[in-house]
Amino acid sequence: MPIEKTSSGTIRDVANRAGVSVATVSRVLNNSGTVTPETFARVQAVINELHYVPRAAAQSLSNRRTNVIGLLLTEIGWDNFFPPMFRGIERGCFESNFDWLIHSTH
Repeated sequence: MPIEKTSSGTIRDVANRAGVSVATVSRVLNNSGTVTPETFARVQAVINELHYVPRAAAQSLSNRRTNVIGLLLTEIGWDNFFPPMFRGIERGCFESNFDWLIHSTH
């Protein structure tokens, strides 16, 4: 049995179905700029109907930010120092809507 690829559509699909521009959909998604309450509700209804979720990769290309913090270490030890530090970094990243990446250079 083939696996079907599900898709939430694109921002263009949302714009076409709502009868607005891509820029208007973007303003609704980012809650920025001026959008009338009626237009906002119509775009939001289409977003919900299509189960549209903005793609993080597309957003990072658009705003030139990845929202990823990198931690580069020469060695990762599992003594009493690193786990509390990692938990603190993870908590701070989560609260700030950032992802984090750890890499050991050995």
